[in-house]
Amino acid sequence: MQAGIVGEARAKEEFSKGYSLLKKSLQAQGSLTNSQFEILTPEILVLCAETAIKNGKFDVAHDCSELFFLRDPPQDQFFCRALFIRAQVQAFNSGSATGQDAVNRLEVSIGHILHSIEIALSPSKFPRYNFIIYNASVHYWNVTRRMMRAGACQYLCDSMQVVVSALEKSEERSKSWLCRYQLRLAQCFDDKGDSKRAAQCALAAHDIVQKLPEETPKIESAALQRQVRDFGIYMGRVKDGDCGKLSNSVLASWKSAGIVSEVCANIESIVQQCKSGAIAEPAKIQSALEDALSQLLDKKNATSQSQDDDAPTARGSGLSSSELDCLAQISFEAVRHKLMSVADKALAAIDRVKQRPPTADVVVGYAKALFVVETFGQSYAPQHCAHIVKAVPPQLPQTKYRALGLARRLEAIKMLERALLTCQRLRKPDLLQARYRFDARP
Repeated sequence: MQAGIVGEARAKEEFSKGYSLLKKSLQAQGSLTNSQFEILTPEILVLCAETAIKNGKFDVAHDCSELFFLRDPPQDQFFCRALFIRAQVQAFNSGSATGQDAVNRLEVSIGHILHSIEIALSPSKFPRYNFIIYNASVHYWNVTRRMMRAGACQYLCDSMQVVVSALEKSEERSKSWLCRYQLRLAQCFDDKGDSKRAAQCALAAHDIVQKLPEETPKIESAALQRQVRDFGIYMGRVKDGDCGKLSNSVLASWKSAGIVSEVCANIESIVQQCKSGAIAEPAKIQSALEDALSQLLDKKNATSQSQDDDAPTARGSGLSSSELDCLAQISFEAVRHKLMSVADKALAAIDRVKQRPPTADVVVGYAKALFVVETFGQSYAPQHCAHIVKAVPPQLPQTKYRALGLARRLEAIKMLERALLTCQRLRKPDLLQARYRFDARP
């Protein structure tokens, strides 16, 4: 780490020296030519601006890119790269903006990126400038990332559609990258309330993920299939023909892919349906989670001594690592829907396993933290966390009642801290999405 810090400081120092020389050259002659130095071309301004952004010098990047445009350059690859710089500088300057002001500023950045795509698709440049299209898609993703959330991503539908269309035309496109874009575009249309277009884009992503090249890493392919499956199940909450077709297609593909066992595939689908609202009625949610838990517990009891070569089994559990992950997900989803008896059974079962996958530990940590808070004040005797979840004595003074409630929340926070540290060590950002607020008062 220390070597990295020294290298970064050295790079910034060398950049400052190079930029000082460039400024001296411009000030001495009023042009890019100086007899004391090599002949400099306008493209050096673009290279300097790109280096400035890498070193966090956005003011320098702005000055260099604007100087480049003042020289009326031809619309070549350097022109497109200068547009990327404009987009990044504008996005950086809009970092503190909120609401409609942030949307308006980011639309300016997006406009620069779309201009570069327009140049790359022009008859004189296409397909030679396919690399510009790919680079534009990367810059677009980075610039608009802060808007890729519920309530905001609906404003990206039109511009993202342009990027996706350009990627589809590009002969050198990355299919996995195009799949991510189609899935994100589906989420944007869903946020806009256009479920038909959302289903069409998700089906396109589903078709792409089924035909990924063999050289695609298995981890990446499985992750993409899981994301497509989750969104397809989520769209199943909409009672529409296209959405129903999407949901059925992704479920069938996931079960036939063989990435996880048939039991895991079924249970993951049930949990996702409960998460997404495809199963909405409390009684149906309880029945679905109880059924999923029964499948795992039955297998645990029946195969506690067996070993599966394809799915390593945790010591003494009778379940594979992926099945223990499913058990953890059931416990978390049960707590979230306040089905404490179901959650207690799942948590008690997973507590008996000596060696658990760390991903399951993270989810269990979330579930336990929420469990000990939600059960405060209830006459409940759980099978797990018995040293924490204790019945509150009746007719307790208010001050002591509040003190017990705060102590319970402190225990929950400790559980969350351990889970988050494990999550950070595993570098699993998707597990960080499940976070809950604990009120100050019990």
